[in-house]
Amino acid sequence: MSFSYYDITIPVFIKFLSNMHHILSKVFFSLPFPPPSPSTIPYHTAETHFTTTSQPLTTLTSTRLAPDMYDLTFQIHAICANALNSIAPLPSGYIVPCPVAVSGSSLFSLLQKLSSTIEELKEAKKEDVDLLVEEKDTNFMVGKKAFRFETRKGFLLGFLLPNWWFHMGTAYAIVRSRGVEVGKGDWMAGGTGVIGV
Repeated sequence: MSFSYYDITIPVFIKFLSNMHHILSKVFFSLPFPPPSPSTIPYHTAETHFTTTSQPLTTLTSTRLAPDMYDLTFQIHAICANALNSIAPLPSGYIVPCPVAVSGSSLFSLLQKLSSTIEELKEAKKEDVDLLVEEKDTNFMVGKKAFRFETRKGFLLGFLLPNWWFHMGTAYAIVRSRGVEVGKGDWMAGGTGVIGV
């Protein structure tokens, strides 16, 4: 049995981005997926505190695990950008990472970002995605420096997937560190009770 490029990207990204949506939604006392309109969210409560410690939501979105690491806002944008980069057409052979300057997003906008990314991934056609494995010379740009991978498959397995899981894990750790009551079940099943893709 063999796995295709599609099999190791789209279902995995959709599953775990949905789980991350669930994790962030627990801040709003179990919002459904996709998130409702801002007018239906209890901001009079949530904007004041998201745990019993009465911390403002900006504390969460601007939290870093260490001074030299990026905040939650960046982590969410990074996992969305990485997921879409895995299937992005590369007429020039170059992939540009998530902008470092991303900051100041509200928690609701991060939920929307996750939702829109998931919907875009759902539109991907298996036959088109599987063709990407044959692409050559994928270059990942960091500033003015390009990291070259001989194949798109090499880029996916050697950089994109490990990088994606790093930012996923960091986002989860930030949420947990601020006292939001999430655990391994939220990470693995996202509130669905179903583990696996």
